[in-house]
Amino acid sequence: MGKKKKHKALAIWFLAVIIFFTGWNADWFVSMMRTELPGITPDNAIWRTGNWNAMFTRYFRFREPLIDFCGISYLALGKRSVDNFTFVKDDTGSMQSIEAGWDTGRAKDAILSVNERLTARGIPFLYAQLPPRVTPEVFPLSGEVYFFGASDPALLEALRASGVSVCEVDAAAPGGAAPGFRTDMHLTTAAEFESAKQIADQLVSMGVDCRDAGRNFDLANYTREKYVFSGNLVRSTGRYYVNGYDDFELFKPKFGTNFVLADPAKALVREGTFSETLMNGMEYDLDLAPMPYWVLDYLQYPDATYTITNRDQTGACRVLILMDSYAMRMASYLSLGCAEVTVIDPRGEGGGGILRQALDEGSFDAVILAAGGQDFYYSIDFGE
Repeated sequence: MGKKKKHKALAIWFLAVIIFFTGWNADWFVSMMRTELPGITPDNAIWRTGNWNAMFTRYFRFREPLIDFCGISYLALGKRSVDNFTFVKDDTGSMQSIEAGWDTGRAKDAILSVNERLTARGIPFLYAQLPPRVTPEVFPLSGEVYFFGASDPALLEALRASGVSVCEVDAAAPGGAAPGFRTDMHLTTAAEFESAKQIADQLVSMGVDCRDAGRNFDLANYTREKYVFSGNLVRSTGRYYVNGYDDFELFKPKFGTNFVLADPAKALVREGTFSETLMNGMEYDLDLAPMPYWVLDYLQYPDATYTITNRDQTGACRVLILMDSYAMRMASYLSLGCAEVTVIDPRGEGGGGILRQALDEGSFDAVILAAGGQDFYYSIDFGE
């Protein structure tokens, strides 16, 4: 069969499958419309219709098999880029998310503006480059295109030249394991745990009182739980396109811990162990959600700010971490050696004002910046 005939046959087959699954869901869709249409108004029309689309695409019958079929079709066509070149499969078979329009100069200026504010107040600042998910050695295209969670050598060089302390976490740690998931844009729990260890070590070298690293970063002191994980880079391609699902690990301390987490956006206050406060208990609701988005089992993304108080480390360092979802597990494990950790994501509601106030008025022993997405860096650009 010629290439054109092959593509035509696949297109016809794929269209037939789409029509079949749409018809199979017709009763559910009609029922939803009957429930939702009476509540529509000019003020909520755009939001409601967007919500219907999200509900239909996420919950329709046989959604997972259809997505798997889509991925198999991509494999048959030899496609390595999907969703209009939004996601690309690299040479190792892992998915990567393209960050269009990365601007090294703008990111540098934003980071330096944070550093200048803190230097004027005598507060140590650390830029943490977490392990990149992909490098030019693994995937040559990553030397030409910026991917989420990548490392920009020009940015690191410029920051060091400007006197900024940089912690470039070893991408091979721990034990040479790949730092990222195949199906998701985030790092593995092992890679974020190792990131917390190396950042803690550098804080200590800067004179910051981050305690008990020997205990906190010894994996023998943790119970490790493993769960099946399908990440956010295969939502339109399924498991077979990248040769199966990932494993997501939870590291739970065996030693005693005593935390308080306070999130003003949710009027949430939790008290208890590490697992009871910093984790969200998704592993206990698998009957309702058999394959949750495990990254969100840690901390309170996407809220603009929240505070972690470690009652067992009174007198240790008080740290501010400016971060996106790329560092949630890192921040969780780093908090084991701190008296207090404040998290700020300036992209959240009111985050810009919260960030300015924290940098200009907050009482911290150190400030860390750790993020993977370019929109985060631009959100701290004060234009000064």
